[in-house]
Amino acid sequence: MPAQQEQKTQLTRKAVVLAKVEETYGQPPAMEAKNGVLVNNGVDVEPTGEKVKRDVVRRTFSPAGAVIGAKKIIFKATVELRGGGLDATGKVLPPDSEPFLLACGVQRTDVVRLAVSSVAGFLLGEEIAGSTSNAKGTLHHIDGDNTLVLKAVTGTFQPEPVTGASSTTLADVTSAAPGIEYRPITADPQDQASTSVLFHKNAILYTVVGARGTFTLNCGVNKYPLIEYTLTGLWTDPADAPTMPVPDYPKHKPPMFMGANLVIDDYRPVVTELTYAMGNTIVDRLDANAADGMVGVLITGREATGTVNPEMDALASFNPWTKWKAAQTSRIATLFGSDPGNRVRLELPAAQYDGLKHAERSGIAAYTANYIANAHRDEGDDEWRMTIL
Repeated sequence: MPAQQEQKTQLTRKAVVLAKVEETYGQPPAMEAKNGVLVNNGVDVEPTGEKVKRDVVRRTFSPAGAVIGAKKIIFKATVELRGGGLDATGKVLPPDSEPFLLACGVQRTDVVRLAVSSVAGFLLGEEIAGSTSNAKGTLHHIDGDNTLVLKAVTGTFQPEPVTGASSTTLADVTSAAPGIEYRPITADPQDQASTSVLFHKNAILYTVVGARGTFTLNCGVNKYPLIEYTLTGLWTDPADAPTMPVPDYPKHKPPMFMGANLVIDDYRPVVTELTYAMGNTIVDRLDANAADGMVGVLITGREATGTVNPEMDALASFNPWTKWKAAQTSRIATLFGSDPGNRVRLELPAAQYDGLKHAERSGIAAYTANYIANAHRDEGDDEWRMTIL
């Protein structure tokens, strides 16, 4: 009788996650300590396969067995919403979880946000130039009544007058803040970003390749905002990995959802929660030529939704029923955090109420307002923006 090997018990709170965007779909890139992602407890994988049962008849009712057809692996992780801080030059760094975000049909743009006296008259796409710094950039977005968002910036804007090259509009800049903006992208299959994940569950390594997915953002008062990711990737066999990597993790804490400056249009409500669900449609790309019956994962659609729960006020001050009845949209925006590189700006420029219900918070009347995040402009891919500042 062979000697029994000593059991190597595994621990649930001993885990390491590394992630990196793939250069070639389904091919895991080399990863280093800097590719570590600090995730919350509960991170896990769900190996999934299509059970194919045999439908034969015999002299017995006993099952004839089944085989596992197309196989995939689902990776689920909850991550604190935080920025990456600043580098030695003061440049805003991306969050450690950026590979998850980009795998959810999200694009990144490096921006500079100019606080100006007025945005009236400026034209999207025109060049904006500083009168004294000679800095230049392309007007990428207008955030509210007093912020110009520029991309492809050269030079450093200062508090100074700026001019639009096409509109000839002039405005005074009071401050300039660099940042990283994330927003949706509608990409062709070959252009959709994918991510590889190395999940060390104690001494067992699960490798997720070709991962794409979706996420939900939950912001609650007196809490750290959290992003719940669900990524689907191609199947690879797990392996023993007794030596866990030692990743570099962010040293700063995430900003709390307090002092959030949340507005609905021009109204500043008393509110405790804001949620946003990316709502991507994730499909398996089946292929009989693939060893595991599946050759990829694609994002084929998107319907972004969410909720916000403002206290009830006199209808003369805040009347969501009017907007709901007329199918009009509202702008929801919030800015929280105080440390540069760890401040978060969320903007939903065209949120349409999809249902209003009365709610109650400790005896105080409130609304539970469900919304659909619609496209802001005809070009689309702008129903949601998150900027790390």
